[in-house]
Amino acid sequence: MEQARKELNIAKHLLDITATLVVDPKIYSSIFEHLYKSASYCIKEFLEKEYREGNIKFLPENEDLLLGFFIENYGERFDLPEDTLRKLKEMVELRAIQKESIHAGNMEKVIMITKNYKLTTLNKEKLENFKSVVEDLIEKVGKEI
Repeated sequence: MEQARKELNIAKHLLDITATLVVDPKIYSSIFEHLYKSASYCIKEFLEKEYREGNIKFLPENEDLLLGFFIENYGERFDLPEDTLRKLKEMVELRAIQKESIHAGNMEKVIMITKNYKLTTLNKEKLENFKSVVEDLIEKVGKEI
């Protein structure tokens, strides 16, 4: 859980301080990546514990699959609100888009364009929402580790 908290703290610092000082649209992509890693580390640590205890027989290697597996099988166990689960799914989808897309933007938002010309935006408000989701996730899952 230490690694998850570390990534979350980096994302918070980038979002609250660095993003206001640095004029670089790539900062939003970096913040998102740290938030995603934070959620991923948190979920991975929990699922590894479940695997060691024999509660699950299969542990996905890919972090995108780990998040999807957790959302589908453990979301209700932690009493995560439907909105939180939806945001986690959105993070998984956004990560896939981020990997294959072209990025453009300014300091207000980053626009990601896929090969199919699908546009997705990443702005400060969306990152703040993701930050809240990851904080909630770490708080609730951390109690069981």
